[in-house]
Amino acid sequence: MEIAEKTRIASESQALKEMQRFQESGPPNEPLSADTAPQPALHDLNRHEPGVVFRTLTTSSHHLAAWTPTHLYLALPALEKGWAGDCQTRNFHTPLGAAQLLASLREQGPLVTQPYPSPDFWIENRKGGAA
Repeated sequence: MEIAEKTRIASESQALKEMQRFQESGPPNEPLSADTAPQPALHDLNRHEPGVVFRTLTTSSHHLAAWTPTHLYLALPALEKGWAGDCQTRNFHTPLGAAQLLASLREQGPLVTQPYPSPDFWIENRKGGAA
């Protein structure tokens, strides 16, 4: 079946217009606060030799699987300096495990923060208990 039959987009110019429409919809991005340090791009190896797991995630056949560590990475409020580098090398499992723990704790409802760049979390329940 032809793409035009499946999508009702008959030309390249029409496809570009549709793509632009989707890219422009929605509210504008919120600016980062002045005290927020930019995070290095997870895909930027910055002279690291990628580990086997990370190299696998960079292949086109695994781009959907790469979505999870990327979004966990972006959800961490106060990353350690070496988090991205550790994730990219043979130490992939350690930072990913910490990110998954953070995401899992947040899913359960308590307030989970990282008050300073660290692998540690501050957890508070609704009754005021904290750890």
